[in-house]
Amino acid sequence: MLCLQETAEREVIMNTKTISLTGSEVKVGFYGTNAWLRNDGTSTVYAGKQPNVVSGADGVVSVPAGGSAPVFDAHGTVYLTGTGSVLLIGSDYSENPFKSSAQSGGSGADEVARAAIEAHAGNSAVHLTAEQLDNAVSEVKSYADGKDAEMLTAAKAYADGLAMSGGDVTQSYVDGKDAETLAGAQSYADSAAQSAVTSANAYTEQYSAKAVHTHTVSDLTDFTAGVTEEQLTAAVDAKIDKIKTVSVMITTTGWLSDDDSKYPFYYDILAPEATAYDRADVRIMPDYIEAALTAGFDTKTDTREGYIRIRAKSAPTAVISAEYQIFGGAV
Repeated sequence: MLCLQETAEREVIMNTKTISLTGSEVKVGFYGTNAWLRNDGTSTVYAGKQPNVVSGADGVVSVPAGGSAPVFDAHGTVYLTGTGSVLLIGSDYSENPFKSSAQSGGSGADEVARAAIEAHAGNSAVHLTAEQLDNAVSEVKSYADGKDAEMLTAAKAYADGLAMSGGDVTQSYVDGKDAETLAGAQSYADSAAQSAVTSANAYTEQYSAKAVHTHTVSDLTDFTAGVTEEQLTAAVDAKIDKIKTVSVMITTTGWLSDDDSKYPFYYDILAPEATAYDRADVRIMPDYIEAALTAGFDTKTDTREGYIRIRAKSAPTAVISAEYQIFGGAV
């Protein structure tokens, strides 16, 4: 959170920030075309593209407590007045980032994703109940019992076949093999049943705790058929582990250009964990924002296999410090 001391005019330049208003007008710089504002205070705040913001004046937007609103075409500067806390997200998009999922590389994407996950975790309607879990386990056990019967029948048929084949196969040998085969089949079936139940329990516990996706009871049974607990755990952890912050340095070399009319220069940030199905959020460190603005960095990113592509109107003339986060696609 960024809190500013009251002066005649206060100014900071970041792309996602929290501003603490104390009654005086504040000038805020940001990175993007539109300023999206969310009022986290208890009273209405007002915003505009020009200074001397007054309630009811032309071009002035009012943001009620708990609500959100845009100042379109502000192009990097907005003026705020009122009291309380305001969250600002600079964006080139016209969609409200506080009411829909953030797009790839959208500034403040981590804040929006976090809020969506928290809302999902608090919605009891999307999680499995104890009764639903018991029903799922019962279905898995029923399936295992059916396989028990199939394997026991096959084992008996095999032993009977040995008995009918004659030769040196004695009754004692057949009886012994009967017992061994039946015992082995029973042990295998019991082990498979227990493994399936354990996998179902582990999957459901991780699923509810991490609030990744919503599945029905029948989905759970289909998902765990033939899948080990280790495979389930690795798949879920691989997705969750992608959401981590990695520091990078964007150098002045390595920039290439193509025929993009608005942002012809591009730079690929090495990110081995990235895939084409992921979404990335790249944030410029505060001390380097001026250099990024001078180069005309685009606010969007392009996530590909093993790297994240950023664009600019020109290559920067100084090294820029940044960090990125990868938000995984579907498991």
